[in-house]
Amino acid sequence: MHIQRLLIDRLRCLDKVELTLGPGLHVFIGPNGSGKTSVLEAVALLGSGRSFRAGGKDALIARGAEKLSIFAELEIFSGLQQIGFERSHKTWRGRLNGGDITQLTQLVRLAPIWVVEPNSHELISGGSEARRALIDWLLFHVEPTFAGVAARYKAALRQRNALLKSDSEARELEPWTAMVVALGTELAVLRDRYISDWMNAVRESAARLLPGLGVVSLTFKSGWPNDQSASETMATRLARDRALGYTSAGPHRADWSLSFAQAPEREQFSRGQAKNACLAAVLATLARYHALSGEKPVLCLDDLFSELDLEHQAHCLRLAFEVADQVLVTGVAMSEAINAWPGQLKVWNVNLGLCAPQLPLRVNGAR
Repeated sequence: MHIQRLLIDRLRCLDKVELTLGPGLHVFIGPNGSGKTSVLEAVALLGSGRSFRAGGKDALIARGAEKLSIFAELEIFSGLQQIGFERSHKTWRGRLNGGDITQLTQLVRLAPIWVVEPNSHELISGGSEARRALIDWLLFHVEPTFAGVAARYKAALRQRNALLKSDSEARELEPWTAMVVALGTELAVLRDRYISDWMNAVRESAARLLPGLGVVSLTFKSGWPNDQSASETMATRLARDRALGYTSAGPHRADWSLSFAQAPEREQFSRGQAKNACLAAVLATLARYHALSGEKPVLCLDDLFSELDLEHQAHCLRLAFEVADQVLVTGVAMSEAINAWPGQLKVWNVNLGLCAPQLPLRVNGAR
């Protein structure tokens, strides 16, 4: 899949920006605050309905504007698809081939997009939520039942936690506990169906990006103890959950960790190593998506050049195009890794929200 045409209006400093893209490598170069990251932000909104940057939905909309809008033409196996997304201060609106859509998942499922941003090292060094999100992105796009099960589990968990906080009686808690067990078990089974092949792909990718760190190890915890059923776990932890005010076990507590022979603890990674480990996990996830769906996604790399030397920049780009048809990269200046790129390449100069292609355009190594 790739984005053929992209229109962005009233998103931060981007006003009536139109880009003709296509497959290959697209590099957006400009000073800080010029709007280059906002281009990736627009792409991310099509792929998730939300931004990867801080500030909330209101910060996305240009000052003084009522709403932002994004339109894209996607080239996928089934042909050209036209999608649109609008966000006002109060609501959102989605469009698919000229018609309105009622669920954001209809839009998001068509646009498999992943963004690696400057704080991506926190995928390895930070909390477990981001690590679960990476696995669940894959399941969302390849497992038709996943989104519904995950949404129902989240709702049941939220209700159970509310009752735990209010010190409700057992009879009020029991039906929600049963629902959390049933849906949580179903969710864990769905993850288990894909996790082994995903872990193998991550190990292989990590060995290629960080060969100097030795043998790669990857562990996954489902969120349930291995020696108890889900029902037993909820029963034995009830008093603890009441004291905590939340449910302490279940697939919402699942996590994975990556380590190496030369860096067995994640605290031993440098920021550059953590970023490479993050890239390894992301590229492996996109590779599994490609293997399972037959489609290649779009990969966005915000500020790729920071914390990666030229060798790792070039290596990352080579690996990226094994799993993606289109890669969008931002930076404050050109890199030798980009200048030496042998494939399809288009460079965009970005300044004050204006995007213009840089000439001469190099395609397939020719100028």
